[in-house]
Amino acid sequence: KNHVLQMRLDEMRSANQSIEDMQMQMTVRKVDMNDIEHSLFLGNHSSCCTAVGSGCNQWTAPEYILFKMMSAIEVLDGKNPIGNTMCYIADIDGKPSLILDNIELKQKYQYSDDIMDAIVECAQKIAKDIGKPDMPIFAGPNRHKVNMNKYELQTKDFRVLGDTEGNS
Repeated sequence: KNHVLQMRLDEMRSANQSIEDMQMQMTVRKVDMNDIEHSLFLGNHSSCCTAVGSGCNQWTAPEYILFKMMSAIEVLDGKNPIGNTMCYIADIDGKPSLILDNIELKQKYQYSDDIMDAIVECAQKIAKDIGKPDMPIFAGPNRHKVNMNKYELQTKDFRVLGDTEGNS
């Protein structure tokens, strides 16, 4: 019982979650945070705690739009948003680093290695687009709806770079 419930939990979560089986038409892209009608409801698109109208952290949804140092990456199946992660730049070990905060996905898409790989690829493209192709990419400490086992666990102190009020 312990072996199945504790040690094999990620494998159980990912059982039957093959994108090929779902015939998914995946797109992963940076969100236009100035498209308020879309970006305000990112939590609703991913069954996240920031969902407007039902999330325990729904108060953060407008904050993500107001704080211009925040951005997001979203995952779509066809034209339908099915997940996302908020992202921002932070100082880690004296270097700017891209942080992926709390990768959320609707239940039937969770724990897919293909989706995780596509999110990382999109994050690498963002780093390249801002002129930092070798920028380190980290995931925040919150629960993610993807399998993170193939990534090295590191504990780092960080400071978010930028703000909206000009006090950075």
